[in-house]
Amino acid sequence: MPVDATRVFANIIWPALVQYQRERCWWVIGATVIIEWWILRRTLRISALGALAVTLAANVFSAIVGSLTGGFLTDPIFGEYKPALLPLSGLYWEVYVNTPLAMGTFNTLTWVAAIVCATVINTALEGLVFVTIVRKTAQKSIVFWLPMANLATAELTFLSLWVVPGW
Repeated sequence: MPVDATRVFANIIWPALVQYQRERCWWVIGATVIIEWWILRRTLRISALGALAVTLAANVFSAIVGSLTGGFLTDPIFGEYKPALLPLSGLYWEVYVNTPLAMGTFNTLTWVAAIVCATVINTALEGLVFVTIVRKTAQKSIVFWLPMANLATAELTFLSLWVVPGW
């Protein structure tokens, strides 16, 4: 009897999935835009309106591509169930790291991995927008500050679990 993967995974939760769901909270999105706008304005030395436009474009692109890309990936383990990039990265972490090491799902290392994955995924996707729109790829400060901005917002998402539990 075939197993419906969507039903099986609907009953499983892991830190990257929680992180992904919390990223969609309205006040986390607002704080993300403000943090990234401020850092980009100072780093790229562009106008406030220009920094806001680039920040919004990068975050919209990151949200759309990060949500849809999982559907384009070939997933040999989980079959037709293809979640967005962040939950997918966390799911692979659970299967390939946590399960062999028997660490359990909700542990400090797994939460750190979820934050790092969110930072890397968002930085890569938003970096594409900055390279395309701003064309300041060689500027060393953006190479440092863009991941720092994304790390700050990923940590904010994580901390939102204690500040506003249950939304």
